[in-house]
Amino acid sequence: MKRFAIHAVALLTLAACNEPTQPAPRSPQGDVALGPSSQYTVTDLATLGGTFSQGLHLNASGSVVGSSTTASGDEHAFLWNPQGGMKDLGTLGGTFSLAWSVNDAGQAVGSSTTVSGDEHAFLWSPLGGMKDLGTLGGTFSAAMGINNSGQVVGRSTPPVGDEHTFLWTTQAGMRDLGVFPGGSNSQARSINEQGQVVGRSQIEGGDNRAFLWTADAGMVSLGTIRDGSNAWDINAQTQVVGNSHVDDDGTVTVPFLWTALGGMQNLGSLGGIVGMGRGINNRGQVVGQSTTASGNVHAFFWSPATGMKDLGTLPSATFSAGRSINARGQIAGDVTTAGDQETHAALWTPAQPQP
Repeated sequence: MKRFAIHAVALLTLAACNEPTQPAPRSPQGDVALGPSSQYTVTDLATLGGTFSQGLHLNASGSVVGSSTTASGDEHAFLWNPQGGMKDLGTLGGTFSLAWSVNDAGQAVGSSTTVSGDEHAFLWSPLGGMKDLGTLGGTFSAAMGINNSGQVVGRSTPPVGDEHTFLWTTQAGMRDLGVFPGGSNSQARSINEQGQVVGRSQIEGGDNRAFLWTADAGMVSLGTIRDGSNAWDINAQTQVVGNSHVDDDGTVTVPFLWTALGGMQNLGSLGGIVGMGRGINNRGQVVGQSTTASGNVHAFFWSPATGMKDLGTLPSATFSAGRSINARGQIAGDVTTAGDQETHAALWTPAQPQP
């Protein structure tokens, strides 16, 4: 089952659950200085032998997870680190897997097809390998976030109906966190160390709203800047990033930063009309992607001190996307190679890493 993400503006829409990136890659280029932002170098993480890879998350030590095509053309989850390079995490018996998140213990979560062809959430660990986390009673599940306590969140189908947000723990297994009243589907994207969960849920009428779930309050809407919102990540300070429409017809979407005191803040753009906040660290620094005035998609870095900065692209390329940032300021994402021939997972490293 081939599920290469397609790098296009559609990847940034609120309706999309798996972000697009462009079919792609295989020739590693090593460390390359980026364009507009010379404070970083970018390392091409290469592939598992195929022509595409994407970096979706990284942990405190700079280990990156995502997916890559193999020499046979199948798409498999990977774990990359500087010591061992890119490791194939295998599958649950099928031909497809993808890793969405990794914690500081090196545990990775994502989804994989089984022997029967169903797609199930998995938890991978260095000692135990890939474990099937089951479903909420239906045939589909995908894990999208894990914290350092090993709590896992994602989405799954119940016996009847659309996907629901789930929380999985070793002790209790998979728990349905529900949807907003009047909605039919929801999905979790991230969980912090306090066990707070963010994602998006449908509301009555069909629009989506970013949510924050806590054990005490349940699922609470974070609102929207105009019409529709979607949360992607949360840090230890309960700061949340995602994207929201800022017009009535959904043409313009912007990255946002949400706080309990300030609500939803528009982080701006790189000159275009489509953007997404994808990751946030405990320093309140944000990464994501935005279209430029020319319509290309570029990765960005945002902080209260600097505002939004374009991370540029590799030489003779036009695409980059930022998806996760750790406390050292390292960024995981993907870039296209020269001439936009291929898309590879990438690691941005600041010239002066933060302590």
